[in-house]
Amino acid sequence: MDTSSGSSSPLAVIGAQFCASHPVQLNFAKKIRGVRRRSFIATDLSTGNVIYEARGQRFSRFRHRTTLFDVATGNPLVSIQKKVLSRHGQWQVFSGDSFDQKDLLFTVERTTMVQFKSKLNVFLASNTSKDVCDFTIEGSFFKRSCKVYKGDSDSSMVIAQMNKESNIKRLGFELSVEPNIDSAFIFALFLIRDRVHVARRRAVINLLASPLFIVSWIPF
Repeated sequence: MDTSSGSSSPLAVIGAQFCASHPVQLNFAKKIRGVRRRSFIATDLSTGNVIYEARGQRFSRFRHRTTLFDVATGNPLVSIQKKVLSRHGQWQVFSGDSFDQKDLLFTVERTTMVQFKSKLNVFLASNTSKDVCDFTIEGSFFKRSCKVYKGDSDSSMVIAQMNKESNIKRLGFELSVEPNIDSAFIFALFLIRDRVHVARRRAVINLLASPLFIVSWIPF
């Protein structure tokens, strides 16, 4: 990772107990849980233990709601939902299993309504003005080049990133988390980034399959 990355003091968003004093290597993977159901797990590669799991709400009309659990305790850490009718495709993250606005921890959203560059801004709930983002996710998810920056990506402080040299198969990838960084927070960010990637890929597939697109490419 970049030599300018890292934090000298714990940077906790979900919980200080998830900030290790050493670099953390995580395996982010999708786990099939029956027909059209899947969960997402994070494995600590130093121990081989699954430490986080994110599961969608079963039998719920809220398709874009997910809760992240601490596997060791079984406790819900945060709940994630995609905001309906959001101009910038906003995702909201709440404390525990709540979806109440008073429990909002942070939001993740596109920088503009129409976006061609892979960049997401992260705003803590206390940052009500949103003049400057608190964190940034930037890079290609497909090319495994996503990085998380403290502040804007113009800063040089990388706090986590995907590993390009990964032995993980198609359903997963590896993450490197800097010392003193909240690994549960990083897992939540990449969970959202994965959902954004999947939604964008589906939109492209639907566009390519649309009759209007096919007709426009018929030579006359």
